[in-house]
Amino acid sequence: MMRTMIDDLRSNWQSLLSTDLVMKAIGFMVLSPLVSLAFNRFLEFSGRRVLADADIAFFLLHPIGWFTAIVVGGGSLAILAFEQAAHMAIVLSAIQGRTVGTISALRFVASRAYGIFQIAWRLVVHLLLITFP
Repeated sequence: MMRTMIDDLRSNWQSLLSTDLVMKAIGFMVLSPLVSLAFNRFLEFSGRRVLADADIAFFLLHPIGWFTAIVVGGGSLAILAFEQAAHMAIVLSAIQGRTVGTISALRFVASRAYGIFQIAWRLVVHLLLITFP
């Protein structure tokens, strides 16, 4: 199994590296600001402009805080999930004997972005329910 993984990495390292760099750039330039903007809007909606120390905990115990944690946490996790989906598309295509480049992997992720985001926020909801005080 390890030998197969090493062979897959050797044959696809260029596509994986370029896809990783592109996805990190997209996450940094597009998705992270959107998540930050969502957090700021929810914070303003709660009537606060700034949170410090204990205020963060009180904010997260409020219903708006829970909703913020779900959306912002799901968005942050979705950024990582998009990267993993693109990498999986490249490796699984190689296993099937097809070659998939960065653009094709990005199209694959874009076509399934809504489903990936749903999985991410559901995971955040489950984690929050597990840690519910």
